[in-house]
Amino acid sequence: MIRGGGFEINRSDHTILTLSDKLIVGRNIGVPLTIYTYLEGGVGIFGNQTKKFFDKPLAFTGGFGGGGQFDTEDWGGLYLEVGYIGQQTSLDYPASGVLVQAGWRLFF
Repeated sequence: MIRGGGFEINRSDHTILTLSDKLIVGRNIGVPLTIYTYLEGGVGIFGNQTKKFFDKPLAFTGGFGGGGQFDTEDWGGLYLEVGYIGQQTSLDYPASGVLVQAGWRLFF
């Protein structure tokens, strides 16, 4: 997944863009609702007012949580997740917090 967003630390706005992967463990018992847990991690780039976007660009993310997905027969499913995510943009500024995500997942 591609994740982008912004946050404020010590009165400094940060922008982050990461490429992440998510390991999902759940069970589908033949009903349209699937309940699952997940573990995710990623790497990307970030920027703020005092740093150019591609200067020392690495940022890291990691998180865990759980969610539910309402499946359709042909087009994927609508999901809602609640979890905890940490982002490390430099050694001085780790950030973490609760994350609520909603979206549409396609099946192929």
